[in-house]
Amino acid sequence: MYRVDDSSVAVVADSNAMLPRELVDRLGVAVVPMRIVIDGDVAREGVDIDDGQFFDRLERGATITTAAPSPAEVLDVYQTVITDGATSILSIHVGSALSATLDSARIASRRVDVSVELVDTHTASFAAGCCVWGACETLESGGSVDSAIAEAQRISVEIGNTFVAGVPELLERSGRSDVASSTSVQVVGLVADAVMLQRPATDLDDAIETMAGYIADYRPDRWLRVAVGDAQANEAAEALEHAVARLGNVAEVVRYSVGPSVAAHTGTGTVGAVFYPLPEDPTPTHTYTTEQTFEPAGFEGADRRRAPVESDRA
Repeated sequence: MYRVDDSSVAVVADSNAMLPRELVDRLGVAVVPMRIVIDGDVAREGVDIDDGQFFDRLERGATITTAAPSPAEVLDVYQTVITDGATSILSIHVGSALSATLDSARIASRRVDVSVELVDTHTASFAAGCCVWGACETLESGGSVDSAIAEAQRISVEIGNTFVAGVPELLERSGRSDVASSTSVQVVGLVADAVMLQRPATDLDDAIETMAGYIADYRPDRWLRVAVGDAQANEAAEALEHAVARLGNVAEVVRYSVGPSVAAHTGTGTVGAVFYPLPEDPTPTHTYTTEQTFEPAGFEGADRRRAPVESDRA
């Protein structure tokens, strides 16, 4: 909860943002769980199913899809933060082109008596999480809700991503990939609502060099915050982390794990990074955060040429 003028502002996100538990606790974010549908049974991400259980079912061949939370589930989180003292809510969510989560939040916002700001990040997974993170940092430093929304907008427009899907066929099945199946390792990125090829690689080592090079060239004029993540591919993620740490434009490196609502579409073995320029030029810290800090996450970003993030007043 953040004090802004005479208001107590609660920040709400969905679990597709892949915010790590440690960060959720530190920033005080309330999280609406996404639905994970496994062989027809619905589980709430991070509530009814953890990463280990999910990957066990995935490896055993379960049919897995994802779904948005219902308006009632979003409303339950809104009512909880209001009971805890919130007099206004900043609700930041996975892109509306990728999920119906924002629609559920919009319906829920009409059923509460406090002001609700709805933000469509136009992106997904940890890229959306970075928008939440930046908004919270703005509020934490004494900024207004409008300033927090502006920071979420800036990050969404400027964020980049690069990754290798562990199971490319899952991307194809999701309908979000324009990348054809190939025997080579393909370095890809999420642009708007489609996965696009960045460059084919000869093997995973070449892919790691390619991803690090993509980050180095992304915004060489700005200090970047970089988050390296994986789905059961710790060794590859460590190699990418060390390669990224050597780059001259990286101020901070954090680690996270890829959880159910992302891994359902990318598969076991996925590895990659999300990165965006910090608002000011800090002294580079090369901060390494252990894997336990970052729970579910993914590798997605936003095309810098895309339209700005939308904000609704509800």
